[in-house]
Amino acid sequence: MDELTLGEFLRREGLFTANLEQWKTDLTNGLKSAAGRPRKDPELFELRKKKKNL
Repeated sequence: MDELTLGEFLRREGLFTANLEQWKTDLTNGLKSAAGRPRKDPELFELRKKKKNL
């Protein structure tokens, strides 16, 4: 999106460039912190597996 179009969009929505930059920072930081976490708790996975086998 070019600067003119972006400026029009931000004004129409009542936003500022700072809002956009903060959103980008929050999103990036959230993705970085989520990348280090395991997708599933191994203990919970094993319990569910045992429950299925019963």
